[in-house]
Amino acid sequence: MAEDITTAEGGTTPQVEEKTFTQAELNAIVGKRLAEEKAKQVPPDVQKLAKERDEGFAFRDGIIATLRNEKTLRDCGITDEEDILVYGIRISQLVTGGKTFDEAAADYFKAHPRPTRQPAVAIYGVTGKTPLCGGSADHQLREAMGLK
Repeated sequence: MAEDITTAEGGTTPQVEEKTFTQAELNAIVGKRLAEEKAKQVPPDVQKLAKERDEGFAFRDGIIATLRNEKTLRDCGITDEEDILVYGIRISQLVTGGKTFDEAAADYFKAHPRPTRQPAVAIYGVTGKTPLCGGSADHQLREAMGLK
């Protein structure tokens, strides 16, 4: 039977009687909790499939990023495959924080101007250099027409 305990303030608090468990009850409680936790876990074969899926997505995303970066470099007039690799590596090292490859390419080409080459295709005297690469097709057209 629980007896009352007198506190420092003069009130009384009922004392809670401790419950004792038999080994069988304890085994049942622990077994139930282990079963609940095991039910929450993902089976190993499902974990393996999820890991393979995530690796596939990462590989695909890497290929897509590489193709986008190559397009950016080609838009800047870099057509040689080796140059694309070299500039791609150099510019990729500048991609930090929230900076994109395009922003890093613009910064790189501003800091490291390349010798001007004749583009493979010229339309009405416009070289097709994009503002990203340090040129503006509109500006070049206006300049060719004698407009400023």
